[in-house]
Amino acid sequence: MQPEVFRAGRTDLYSIFRSRAQDSARVLAVEDGRKRQTYAELLERVDRLAAVFLARGVTPGDRIAILSHNRAEYLETELAACAG
Repeated sequence: MQPEVFRAGRTDLYSIFRSRAQDSARVLAVEDGRKRQTYAELLERVDRLAAVFLARGVTPGDRIAILSHNRAEYLETELAACAG
């Protein structure tokens, strides 16, 4: 079992994702049609979107709504919302 699974009760989703992304930076994380992203690329996009959320006044604990088809950007948004 992955070490982050053991820590899951004591940590948050973003921290687990970030740890995985740092350990597996060059591994394929997302494949959406012709779009492919490694964990490093996904982490970069998630962190940039999280910074946008903070700049617009979204703070930890705030709720956001996502209306999206099943696509890579949904995952990015969900992870960025957890980054707070």
